[in-house]
Order: sequence, then C-alpha cells, then structure tokens
Amino acid sequence: MSKRWIPVFLACLAIDGVASTTEFELDGIFADNAVLQASPLPFSIFGTSGQAPGSISVFVGGSKQELLNSSVTWNGVFIWKIVVVPHEHGGPFQVEIISSAGQAVLDNILFGDVFFCSGQSNMQMSVDMSFKPPIQ
Repeated sequence: MSKRWIPVFLACLAIDGVASTTEFELDGIFADNAVLQASPLPFSIFGTSGQAPGSISVFVGGSKQELLNSSVTWNGVFIWKIVVVPHEHGGPFQVEIISSAGQAVLDNILFGDVFFCSGQSNMQMSVDMSFKPPIQ
C-alpha cells in the first residue's frame, strides 16, 4: 500500500466508527402504518441502542403493557428485544417504546393477524388462471 493512501484508509475507519448507532432505535422492519400480531400470540419489538437501554416500557394507546420477556445483548451496540403480552385486534394505536436510553414512537398501528405468504418463482399457474383453470 502506498503511504499516501494511509490517511485515506484511517479516515475511512474513523467514519465507519462514527456511523454506528448512538440512538435508541427500532429495527428497520418497524414503521408507522403497520400491522402487529394480535392475540392470542404475543408480539415482539426489537432494535438497537448506543447505550444500555435499562428498563424498557411499552405503551399502546397510552396504556402501559405488560412485558413477558426482555433481553439486551452487546455486539458493538446494544441489541434489545421485548416480548409484549397479546393485544386484542383493533386500532389504530400509537405505540411508544420508552427506555433510559431514549424512546421510539410508532403511529397508526393496527393489531391483527399477520401472515407471511410466498410462492415459488417457477410456478406454472398464476392467480388469474385459478378462476377458470384449463382442463387437463
């Protein structure tokens, strides 16, 4: 490596270190206008924090929710996860997650049944063919 590239390399390392999170943040899959799992199953919320989040509280529509489980691990940043008691179907609600490290707010949250559906990329029959399937 040429000596003239060493300062550039060191600057890149410094910028990379600054880019790590210092805020209390939700994971990217949580956003406003979303659906969270409703009862009978509990729902999980997780994210990262630059400092130890301490005790975490969850409020749904202004009402404090009971936590079934919470955990914090360290991997260069604090990774936190909470499991909240099942919530009845309905909404929209504002969900607030509050800790000593900060807070996060989700607006217009509905509680309902969440399904993940997928198909194969090589499917021979599309959905529109299901109404009048070809006779074989």
